[in-house]
Amino acid sequence: MRIASGVTDQFVYFLATLAGAPVTGLATWTVYRSRNGAAAAAMTTPTINETDSTNMKGVYELLLDEDMTIGAGNDTEAMVFHITEADCDPIVKEIELYRIKITAGSTLGIESDGDVTKCNLVATTTTNTDLVTAAAVVNEWETQSQADPTGFHVNILEALGVAWGSGAITAASIGANAITEAKIADNAFANEHFADNCLTTTEGDWEQAGVAPTEAEINAQVDTALSDIHLDHLFATSVADEIVDNSAWADLVSTTGDWSTFSKTTDSLQSIRDALTTAQNDLDTITGTSGVLIGTDAANVTEISDAVWDEDATAHQNAGTFGLAIGDPAASSETIWKSLHTDATGDAISDDIKALKAETVLILEDTAAMDTIVAKIPLSDGTISWNATALAAINTEVDGALDTAISELGVAEPTATPTVRTAIMLMYMAMRNKLVVQTSGTDALEIYNTAGTIICKKLLTDDGSDYIEAKTVTG
Repeated sequence: MRIASGVTDQFVYFLATLAGAPVTGLATWTVYRSRNGAAAAAMTTPTINETDSTNMKGVYELLLDEDMTIGAGNDTEAMVFHITEADCDPIVKEIELYRIKITAGSTLGIESDGDVTKCNLVATTTTNTDLVTAAAVVNEWETQSQADPTGFHVNILEALGVAWGSGAITAASIGANAITEAKIADNAFANEHFADNCLTTTEGDWEQAGVAPTEAEINAQVDTALSDIHLDHLFATSVADEIVDNSAWADLVSTTGDWSTFSKTTDSLQSIRDALTTAQNDLDTITGTSGVLIGTDAANVTEISDAVWDEDATAHQNAGTFGLAIGDPAASSETIWKSLHTDATGDAISDDIKALKAETVLILEDTAAMDTIVAKIPLSDGTISWNATALAAINTEVDGALDTAISELGVAEPTATPTVRTAIMLMYMAMRNKLVVQTSGTDALEIYNTAGTIICKKLLTDDGSDYIEAKTVTG
């Protein structure tokens, strides 16, 4: 809905519902408004009427009478209203405020061909016959100019209110860039456009005001001006020490800006060219066969490196040199060559190195075998834990021993110094196999093997006060 800015008597309709069903008889309303992005503001006295509770159930109308004028510079603004009541769902309504371009409530008369038939420009002008036409303006111009030519044209003959004859054309009266190169045609001020001596009264007097100078006078003045700043020295006059120090020209030829330090012998362009030629010749003597700098051509690098490696080191034996380290085999036994090529007896050391290599292989093999043996030896001095390899080896051996089956003992008297296996097996057989306490005849405790054969026994006595088991004997 569009509402003209400033109008405060218009209503916007909305439907109040609760869970989708229209609600009638609502009266306690709260309305918040926001225009053009402003913060929400409560309407102070919102006017909401119920349109018709019978024929238009749930329809209400809100009077738009607060904050209805749009901001300066805007032709249109959005405005939103948030409407709530305890017994209905919240309602949101949006309108558009717009700026009026013609009088509100008025209609322009437009004919079928598009012409405006009536436009109220002022209070006393009611029809289009009262409008002033272009023809009427021209007629009025002609009438007034003929009636009073002087008075009518007075302002036309002035510039910025100043008569032409009294300094009307000044810098202030001419707009910026009013006269530019682009606005003047080529040759607009050519010589042929001016009559001879049109700007002078007498030709040839340079000093006389309003008199044009001659060509010779102009040339003399130019020569003087060039000489004053020494520009004549560029081509037509000998140069003495007249260049001003620290001038742009002096800075070009001297790092200190002192012209007197300039020397034609060393600093002139010819001298620099000759020096470059000499330098190029010197450079040519240190380049390789390809004519390029050393280090930038593979052929040069190869040629030089080959020469270095092929040089006889005998003549290069100064202290700290590579030649001294390599040495002269015939002159010294302290050199790298001597120590590597032959031993004291003249035998090739390379043969000794090969033999040493073979011995080294054997040592490595023995070391590997020793590793296995050493790993089984406990490494403990009572304060340092055994190494992991030894512990693992010990654990393996103990597990193997404990997991080995023990054979039953034979028929015999148990020894007084049994092994761990024998002692454990005797107790195991007594606990596992048949055990007989003999009471018929001679009382005895008898231990049997798995097959049921007695292997050993001990006599038992009991006199009523002491119970005695004799030493075990064979079965």
